[in-house]
Parts: sequence; structure tokens; C-alpha cells
Amino acid sequence: MVLQLLQTPSRVGEKGFVKKSPSEKRLWMVYGMMRRNKKSKYKYAIINKKRYYFYTVRWVDICGDSGHATKEEFDKFEPAYMVSHAYVYKRTSKYLYTFSSYDEKEEVFSDRNIFPIGCIVKLEKILL
Repeated sequence: MVLQLLQTPSRVGEKGFVKKSPSEKRLWMVYGMMRRNKKSKYKYAIINKKRYYFYTVRWVDICGDSGHATKEEFDKFEPAYMVSHAYVYKRTSKYLYTFSSYDEKEEVFSDRNIFPIGCIVKLEKILL
């Protein structure tokens, strides 16, 4: 019966306003009270009333070698594929700003990094 009331089309009265019967009004009030705010399923930290989500950042880092190498050794030389775990502070079109530590009392961040967007291979939000 509840689903029938919620699914039945409402009647349109004068001036285009929707008329609801008293039972429909009560039903919608109860439905509104029963709904709960949906919690985030992702890990985050709240700092100064702002929510920062926790990510796994997969990125490519340069490698360098100042020694002598043969052609075959040079052809096998590759960049390092790195993994970092951090909260994302902000993201722009050019950079990703992250931090791993913070103060619970003040808006202070530590273990900060700035990644060029072109170096990031994958950005994955961490579930709880």
C-alpha cells in the first residue's frame, strides 16, 4: 500500500499546483523522517570542517644513473613505478597536492607532496 501511494500520480489542481491527500502528506512526512543521511564509504579526515579523502596514488618517477652502460643495459633502463598513500589536499589541471600527516587541533599539514598530473598513472580512492 505504501508503494502504491508513493507511485500513484498526484492530482494537479488550480494554477498547476499538486494536490495531495492528507494520507499522502502523512506518508511523505514519515518517509522523510525515516531517511538517514548517507555516510561516505570512503576513508577521509576532517580538518577545520573540510573533508579530505584518502587515496592510493600510482605514479612514474624518473631514474638516473651517472655510470657507464652498454647499449643493452641502456635499453633495459626504465623509470620507477611508485605507489603513495595520502590524503588529497587539492587537485588542479597541472598538479595533485597531497599530505600524509596533520594536526588534529590546528590546520597544519605534514609529509606533503606535489605530483605533476602527467606523472600520475592511477588515482584510487580508498574504501573504509
